[in-house]
Amino acid sequence: MGVIIALAALLLVLFGVATIFVRADAARMADSLRTLGPALLGVFGATMLVVGRSSIGGLLIVAAAGWYA
Repeated sequence: MGVIIALAALLLVLFGVATIFVRADAARMADSLRTLGPALLGVFGATMLVVGRSSIGGLLIVAAAGWYA
């Protein structure tokens, strides 16, 4: 029963995301997607720093900063 409820919730969220995607302004969405890559790379680098992989995490954060600039 829990799987069915989780699947229904997932479908509802996906429908909401699709609705927002269709109604969004194209130029604004392109600007957001341009900054999404460096942001995700920076978050992943920060996670690696917290986990203890400081050399990889620092390198990823520097790469994200360079990509964003």
